[in-house]
Amino acid sequence: MSEMSDIMRSDGYIRLYTSIASSGSQKGIIYIEDAVDRVFWEKAINAICPDKYDIKPYSQPGAEGKRKLEREYSKLHKRLLVAIDADYDYICPDRNAYASELNNNPFILHTYFYSKESYIHTPEAIDYLTNSVHLNVKTEHSIHQALQRYSAVIFNALCLFSWLHNRNAQQYRENAFNQCIALPNGVKILNADLTVNEAALHQLTLNVENYMNQYSQHINDDDGFARHREFLSDRGLRPDNSLLFTNGHTLLDSIFRPAYDMFIKKSRSNENAWVTANYNENQARDRKNQVRNHYDNNCKLTTMLHHCEAYQTTPFWRRITDKLSQIESID
Repeated sequence: MSEMSDIMRSDGYIRLYTSIASSGSQKGIIYIEDAVDRVFWEKAINAICPDKYDIKPYSQPGAEGKRKLEREYSKLHKRLLVAIDADYDYICPDRNAYASELNNNPFILHTYFYSKESYIHTPEAIDYLTNSVHLNVKTEHSIHQALQRYSAVIFNALCLFSWLHNRNAQQYRENAFNQCIALPNGVKILNADLTVNEAALHQLTLNVENYMNQYSQHINDDDGFARHREFLSDRGLRPDNSLLFTNGHTLLDSIFRPAYDMFIKKSRSNENAWVTANYNENQARDRKNQVRNHYDNNCKLTTMLHHCEAYQTTPFWRRITDKLSQIESID
């Protein structure tokens, strides 16, 4: 580490740099993994300490942002923070030195769930996303039930994996666990009528049972495993929300996004059917144009996900803002 690097990380340098960059206002700096994370973290910063920090991506696109940010952990202070996805570090705090630092350093902001994408799968966010679509008629769906049942199926496997991984991350890597909780390519958690896909959950149950049968043989400390389950409970991990502590990127892309896309399309179809049933041909034409414009302009899947803020009422979001408040109180 160069002397200049130390100087550039100092409280005094950061105050001077940000005052020049912002025409007089002295701020701190929060480094994030990637530019796409900015909106998520800005919401938290603006809720507690607006205009107190500049948020800057640490890496160029495609770089391993978190791996590079981990090297900065020991150099952080009130004016120099990092904000990152927790990944499995929050529930496996002993898997490496960086995981321990994430759980103990007062200047590291993290998601508490696996990643920022995990927040899209909270009940509050799903309520918002499904209730914000319709114009005239609500479409019934089983997204909540499907995700909760998925979560309950994988719960014990997550407890076992996190205990093994926490003890020996090299021997018990993430791949085997991630594969056991994945749905096969092309398989969706909902049927075409938006009911729970029982066949998919049955296959998932079999995969989890196979994982448990294989890896439960590696439990060589029953008391230690029991303590770990208590630890997970203290962290807020339960059967109905365990999916939020698994890979949030995969959860969004492979499970929720396909289900939500089905819901939007079904809702649009139901709206058109309702218009046909309730208006004459001339009136229906205008009403169907209204439906088309609404869904084309206001209900694009990616836009809905990007603008969702309903998760800001969840207890885990409050853990983020509470930590920011604690940082603000440090002299």
